[in-house]
This record gives sequence, structure tokens and C-alpha cells, in this order.
Amino acid sequence: MPSRPLRPVLATVLALAAGAGGCAPPEAAYSPSEAVRDAPPPELVPNARFGEAFESGGGEAEDLEAGAEELAARAAALQARAGALSAPVIEPDERARLEAAAAAEPGR
Repeated sequence: MPSRPLRPVLATVLALAAGAGGCAPPEAAYSPSEAVRDAPPPELVPNARFGEAFESGGGEAEDLEAGAEELAARAAALQARAGALSAPVIEPDERARLEAAAAAEPGR
């Protein structure tokens, strides 16, 4: 719920919006001329792109299935490469030596 100072502003805005929504556009005040009224409807131009897309949809699905094996092989190669790159930064022996030195008493 809006705060009390905003309620009159909100009510005014809503009233203006409701009033403007009920107004008819200026074009509605004029009736069309006889030439326009008797004219044939506009001719729609066929759009072949839509028909071609629907007709050729089956072949594209088969192409996607054929490429699935290639994509799976590529994904496996990328995962192997990522595994090779994610090796530890410090070798286990070096890490053990550093941890032992950090745990040792100072001055030794």
C-alpha cells in the first residue's frame, strides 16, 4: 500500500489514465470516403521464406543428429584439456615440505 502522501498523487494519475483510456482517437470521428469503402482489400504478398522454413525443417533435424557425435567428441576433448590444465599449482612433495615448515616452531 502506498504511503499516505502518495495516495492523492496516485489517485490523480489513475483518474487521468482512466479518462485518457476512454477517449476515442481522432480517426474515429471521420467516416471513410466512398472510394476507400469500395476499394478492394489490399493484396497480401506471399512470403516464401516462411513456407521454405517449414518445408525444410525435417532435414535440419537429421543434420543436427549427425553432428551430435562430432560435438560429443569435441566436448570430450575439451574436458580432457581442461583436466590437464587443472593440475595442482604446487606439487604434492613441495606442498608437504611447505606445510611442515609452516608448522615447525619458529627459530628452527
